[in-house]
Amino acid sequence: MMSMHEEAVALALQVDPELAMAEADKVEDDEDLRKKLWLMIAKHVVEQEKGTKRENIRKAIAFLKETDGLLKIEDILPFFPDFALIDDFKEAICSSLEDYNKQLEQLKEEMNDATHGADNISWTDGFILCLSVWTFLPCTMPNCPCDSLYS
Repeated sequence: MMSMHEEAVALALQVDPELAMAEADKVEDDEDLRKKLWLMIAKHVVEQEKGTKRENIRKAIAFLKETDGLLKIEDILPFFPDFALIDDFKEAICSSLEDYNKQLEQLKEEMNDATHGADNISWTDGFILCLSVWTFLPCTMPNCPCDSLYS
């Protein structure tokens, strides 16, 4: 059984795709449902276009921009016929790859920050442990940071 939002979008698509888009935007707390609704609209937009293949692809790519990043080119590719030329999607595919590259760079930076943070915590813990032990006995930890204090 379809949810009320799905039913509303399906009915709106019979009248006006803009109305369906407005209904899909009403869903704010469920990202999966929102994406599902936008995919319903995307499928309708791709299948209903009567222009040339290139015009349909341009309209579909323009539609992607209206989804504010919710849908990507790979989400709507299955709605096109198998014989569509990849050249027609070149710009959208390159844009999508650039977005993924930016996300990867950001994740790599976050991983480096986390690694440096872990190194700092490890060094600090070792230093405190060493100082607490050294007050009673000389330090025997290899490469201990306290060696530089007392040498």
